[in-house]
Amino acid sequence: METNTAQPPHTGEIIEFQLHHRSADNVCVPVHYGIDVSHVREIIKVPASTPLPEAHPSILGIFHLREHIIPLINLAHWLKAEAGSPAEEKRVIVTQFQEGFHGFLVDAVNRIYQVCPEHLESTASFQQTGQRESITSVIRMDDRLIMMLDFESIIRDTSL
Repeated sequence: METNTAQPPHTGEIIEFQLHHRSADNVCVPVHYGIDVSHVREIIKVPASTPLPEAHPSILGIFHLREHIIPLINLAHWLKAEAGSPAEEKRVIVTQFQEGFHGFLVDAVNRIYQVCPEHLESTASFQQTGQRESITSVIRMDDRLIMMLDFESIIRDTSL
């Protein structure tokens, strides 16, 4: 009999990255997001991609990486954020979930944090009814809030 020793979601290490959003006073500000490091295969510079006809609007195309054909998802577009960083500063977070490999275009990758369950806070106080439930929790880290995204739901929403 096999016992399940998997950790609860978002415990252990997370990678913090950022996208730019327009604030209420029309200023472009960085917003911090996170992904569980166990789902990250690598972080790369933005590769050349091939557009896909009739793909979801957030899919920039597909690219080839280490024998895999990987869809490239513009996370800023999916989250209705701004295009914030110059192209040379952007990165692609290559993930692996049960659905396979996916690349997520982000403005910058900041660092890795160790987190424990006590750092996680609910989104119930600000998640609006009918809003995409893509934010699973919020982590207070140093002087900022890091929003943990549900990448599997983003993948399902943009599935080819």
